[in-house]
Amino acid sequence: MGIDTFALPLVDQLELVALIRVAAPAADCGIGHPVLCRLTGPELELIESRDFSLTLRVPGDEHPDGWEVNAFVPAIFYFDTEQAGTYGLDIWIDGRFRWQVPFRVLAA
Repeated sequence: MGIDTFALPLVDQLELVALIRVAAPAADCGIGHPVLCRLTGPELELIESRDFSLTLRVPGDEHPDGWEVNAFVPAIFYFDTEQAGTYGLDIWIDGRFRWQVPFRVLAA
C-alpha cells in the first residue's frame, strides 16, 4: 500500500486530514480569498464540501522582497467508505480549480 491507498473495511468511517499549503505574493495578503474543498466518491459524486475564506497575514518588514507568503490550512473530513474505489479532494481558490488529490480505498 502507498501513501494514497487505504485498505479499510467499507463500513468504517474514514477520517481524512489534508494539510493544504497555500502560497501567494505579498500583494495578495490581507484580503480574503474564498476556498472550496470538495470530497468526491468513486462515481465522482459529492460526499461533502467545506468552504471558507482565507486571509494571509501581511508580511512584516523582515520579509524578503519578492518572496511568497505561505500558510498551511487543514481540511478535515469524516465519511463512510461505502464503496471501494478512487476518491478525490478537489481544491478551489478564488473560484479557480487549483488541485485534485486522488486516493484509493480498498476493501480490507
